[in-house]
Amino acid sequence: MGAFYRSYSVPGDVHEVVDQKVTTWLSRKGFSEIEDHSVIDFERESERAFYLFWNDRWTIILYSHFEEDERLLFELNLLPLPILHLWVLDSDVWGYELYLQRKPLAAFNSHSQYFESDEFADVPNDIPTLLAKCALENLAIDDIAVIQKKKSLFKERICEEFADIIDARPAAAQYDYLSEFNAASPGFSFVHRRFRKRGFDPVGNFDLHLRHAKSGESEAFPLPQNLPLYFRVIALLLRVIAIPLGWLMRFTIARQIKSGEFPEGFLGQPPKEYTFEGNRLENPKRRCRIALPEGAVQDDGPGILPFKIGEHQVIARAISANETMDILSGSQYQVIEEDSNFEIGSLPAKYVLATSTMPQGKQRTRYSYQYFIQAPFAIYHFILVADEALRPAEVDSFRETIESFEIIKREMTGE
Repeated sequence: MGAFYRSYSVPGDVHEVVDQKVTTWLSRKGFSEIEDHSVIDFERESERAFYLFWNDRWTIILYSHFEEDERLLFELNLLPLPILHLWVLDSDVWGYELYLQRKPLAAFNSHSQYFESDEFADVPNDIPTLLAKCALENLAIDDIAVIQKKKSLFKERICEEFADIIDARPAAAQYDYLSEFNAASPGFSFVHRRFRKRGFDPVGNFDLHLRHAKSGESEAFPLPQNLPLYFRVIALLLRVIAIPLGWLMRFTIARQIKSGEFPEGFLGQPPKEYTFEGNRLENPKRRCRIALPEGAVQDDGPGILPFKIGEHQVIARAISANETMDILSGSQYQVIEEDSNFEIGSLPAKYVLATSTMPQGKQRTRYSYQYFIQAPFAIYHFILVADEALRPAEVDSFRETIESFEIIKREMTGE
């Protein structure tokens, strides 16, 4: 699968109005903003989020849940302002619609026969109206027409050119492509808002020791050549492998598969959340630290506490109880070799070793070594995936690393 873009842009600096409109809508849906959302990874089922960009030319919103876009557009259209919906579908087709209080004024689709039915078939490709309503007096009709006629195997390139020419670069993106480290766009201010379902506790009354990994009937554990964009789809396709890989690759794979490169300034290496001193790896933002014994080394890879056991990369995340149950719940495992409970200080912990047979060429076995640690505010998940069993010394190093895990207390609250 290819790139998916979707954004909503309003001419001018009206970010306070748009911010209030979306926040009020989410409140009606039963969500409250969470100020401190740095510890746990985004919980898609029970959370909503958006990025808001603005300057004196545009206010742009990227929303986290595409399945709710229609309702979001309805809410935005209650404002007496033009709304430009810019989109790309699977790198195959791009387009936009311009609305004013729910009425579509202009629409463009780069491949009008792509959809079985086109609800905007009767809406004109009215470039003069686009220029007038979006205050694009510096552009001519031909400036837009030339872009509309361009051909490219990957339509996101044309969409990006369109966003550039109207000075709305953040509009050529979507929520899942961004994180707080790479959201900055030259000339734009931005804010990231995250909301949680009222009453939802990421850990709640969850008891890690009462949950057990389950095996499934799957005969294979293949990795597709093209990874889908959305993390949920990745998780369904790749199962347990997708959990670390989806986190690592969602910013890169969809685009890199298509082009082999990134647009300048769009992506980059995230700033390090962690520090490494002596043998101690510490992440104050995620409120955790570990000590690396012999056989374990600090790594510059992904995750909140990146390290290696020998040559094997370990990916760590802070997740919710819901995601923990998804990981433990089934068909991604063919054989559960071990599922054991223990404690690290007062924290419940679990070790799972699972194997799956890979059908690629000569059959081989993939080994998944996982640790879970339950804290009051998150489940810490560590996973190492290998094409052959770890040596006993490597298993011991992994276990010793996990047993060194500690929670960092907040200075202000004393938690």
